[in-house]
Parts: sequence; structure tokens; C-alpha cells
Amino acid sequence: GPLQAALSQAPGTPQEGQARPRLTVCNAYASAAPLQVFASSEGRVRGGRPRVRVARRLAFQDCADVTGLPEAATALEFATGKQEVAYLPLNESLSQHGLEVTVFRSSPDSAKASIDSRAVDLGASGDSRVNVVNAYAGSKSLRLSMRQGSLARELPLGGSHRFAQGEPVELTLTDGFGQLRLSFQPRRSRTYCVVASGLDAGAEAEAWGVGLLAHEVGAWTVSEGLDDGGRGAAADGSDAQPEDGAFVQELSRRAGRLRKQ
Repeated sequence: GPLQAALSQAPGTPQEGQARPRLTVCNAYASAAPLQVFASSEGRVRGGRPRVRVARRLAFQDCADVTGLPEAATALEFATGKQEVAYLPLNESLSQHGLEVTVFRSSPDSAKASIDSRAVDLGASGDSRVNVVNAYAGSKSLRLSMRQGSLARELPLGGSHRFAQGEPVELTLTDGFGQLRLSFQPRRSRTYCVVASGLDAGAEAEAWGVGLLAHEVGAWTVSEGLDDGGRGAAADGSDAQPEDGAFVQELSRRAGRLRKQ
């Protein structure tokens, strides 16, 4: 039967009418070590600048919404263990918009991380926006398709799309062997992040199976993956559902086996 993924609601999730988070970080960096995120400010040479931790022990395939980003922050630093893997200058003011950041490995032969960053309009109204991030670094050919009512089409990995309210959106990620599927009810003016992840074995990494993550900014995160035997492996998290019941998700694996290359 369908595999039920774990769903977690971020601590301090803003309710309707409250401020939305200025920073969202999703961890697609394939590693057993959690991700640490720091906000730093200028005034000292790099390596000695004052910095504040804004996300602590963020697990792989999880996201964190940050409402307390320091006003003086000029950069974000990302680390696993004691190693800094990425650095992102903040060149624009985040007073009028938020920032959605996905951290991932673009090569199994390097520990260095890549960053996908998207602006989030905190005052947006109308249709929901879905940002699709390709955080997969492997030899398989992934395809992401969507269906909403009678509309069905393939979505480019790496694009940004608007979905109307009304019927649920169903997303399917496949590599020709296994299949991950989720669906959610778009909420007006909300921003979503959908991430395809996975990593081939290399000089600096073990292999990680294909995974799929979805996050509604300021609300919930859900993720699921396929292990080396093609079996689904749900992420840790609580079984709580969002209070408004807007989210309905299903992840399933079709026939076939997914093997790490």
C-alpha cells in the first residue's frame, strides 16, 4: 500500500495574520551530519566575524523557517560538523521580502555545497507559487510531473510555477525505476518549495537514494526517499497534520526497484 511519510510542523509556525518568516532553509545536503546555519555581520575579517546561529541541527530532507534573522546580517554560513560547506552573501534587504534557500551537494567528489536561493514575496496575494529545486547529483534521469484537475504536464526541475486555488496538486517524481508521489492543496498566496534529492557514491560521499521533499513556507515539511532496494524510507517527524487541514499527501512506490549506481 501507499507509504505514509512523516509530517512535521515547524516550531513557532506563524498563524494567519502573523509575520511570515524572513528566511527559510531546506537541507538537501546528503550527509548523516546535520546542517548548522549562521547569520554573520561585517566588521571583522572572514573567519572571525561575529555570527549568530539561526538554525541548529537541521536534518537531511528537513526545512527550518527563521523569523528572528538579525537586521545587521550580511551573510549566511552553512556548516556540517566543524566544516563550513557554503557561504551566501546577503546583498539585498530582506525587509520587504523573504529568502528561500536550499543547500545541496552538486558533486559526490566534493564536500562543497551549492545553494539555490529564491526571493519570497511576503505580501503576495493571489495564486500560490511553487519553487522546484534540482538537488540531485547522480546518473539517473529524473522527471517531475504534475496534475491538477484535468491539467497535466511535466515540470522542469529548477523552475518556478504558479498554481491556482481549488483542486489539489499531485506531483510525481520518477527515474524510470521507482516513483515518489505527493499531493497538496494549494493555499492562497503561499509559497512552496519542492526538492528532488539524491547522490551517487564518490570520493567525498556515500550514495543516497532519490528523495522528494516539500515545504510550505511558515508551515509544514514532508519528505520521503527510496533506499538502495527501492523501498520507501520516511523521514523522522511527527504525525501531526496542519490545523487548517489544507495539506493532504501521499507517497507511494510503483513496481520496479531503484538501485544506487
